[in-house]
Amino acid sequence: MSVSNHIHFGLVLAGGRSSRMGSDKAMLVKGNVNLLDNAKLCLSTSLCEQVLISRNTEQGIRDRYLDKGPLAGIEAAIEHVPSGAWLTILPVDMPLIRSSDLVQLQKTAQESKNAVYFESHMLPCVVKVTIDLKEFLKDALEGKYKNSIYAMLKTQNAHTLAQDEPLYLTNANTPNDWQTVKTHF
Repeated sequence: MSVSNHIHFGLVLAGGRSSRMGSDKAMLVKGNVNLLDNAKLCLSTSLCEQVLISRNTEQGIRDRYLDKGPLAGIEAAIEHVPSGAWLTILPVDMPLIRSSDLVQLQKTAQESKNAVYFESHMLPCVVKVTIDLKEFLKDALEGKYKNSIYAMLKTQNAHTLAQDEPLYLTNANTPNDWQTVKTHF
């Protein structure tokens, strides 16, 4: 089933081991909400009609390819998104991201009919769900292509956008990162 060019789904990538952080990044608290709920809220207040969670728990979509990184989460989740829809992919560890940043990506993707991401930041990104994307993900996870977000975006002929305020794209991967990011709440 193919859908309109205007249908947007969101995906929170929250299935990692958080080994550098030493604790589950999704459960870190920003204000009075954890980062998982923060990411879901950000996506749900963008153009997304539905938000999916890639998380290897009962509360999320489990990876079918274990220990293969974010592409495994995308591959598992994409089976829940209709062909032709846009998918906005957001990692859980970007606590400063704003829904307006995602809307900028989403509108650009929709208008240009191309995948899109911010310069120097592979995530968040917006991709079109196609058979080609599904095949690339499967092949990359089986070792036929490089298993990376960049490789995925390259196969999608993704365009880049400038981000005038790159602070909002900051990841919190380590306890030091988290302490630094918290000063901006």
